[in-house]
Amino acid sequence: HAMTVLLLALLAAPEGVHGQTPAGFDKWIKALEPRGLMPRVVSVHAFGGKTIFAAVADANAAKLPFVARQGLTTAEFNALSTKLNKEGHRLDTVSTYFDAGASRMAAVWVKDRSFGSSASFSLDAEGLQTLLDEQKRLGARPVSITGHQDGKGVKYAVCFHQVGGDW
Repeated sequence: HAMTVLLLALLAAPEGVHGQTPAGFDKWIKALEPRGLMPRVVSVHAFGGKTIFAAVADANAAKLPFVARQGLTTAEFNALSTKLNKEGHRLDTVSTYFDAGASRMAAVWVKDRSFGSSASFSLDAEGLQTLLDEQKRLGARPVSITGHQDGKGVKYAVCFHQVGGDW
């Protein structure tokens, strides 16, 4: 029994990846759930015309269903967010990046309504700061903030969790 508990703990230990192509990232994501893991942080950057992913997964002890997608346009992200929200999911993390001449997003949604979440993207630095100040007053915490150059300047995306308390 002790060996089984130890094995399960080792299988669900946090893990990270970096330098992943979009296909490598998708393969890594698909391998998480059978091992009791879920993605918690996703970071995406475009370097020299290549899109590179880094991510961290952690234990999913409650076995919460999750959906992870990358390469989403703004319209695709909004449509998927609306659909998943209606199905009981909340946004857990989002990363924005510039690829193929357009802003793209990678995101993870978790089927869990124990607290709310929200996201904003395509923000300039002033808009980001205004939103951070507003959400802090409302008790929402930022859980991911990313930025990318889109040819016109830096654009930011941020994901908040409505968990209360000060930060």
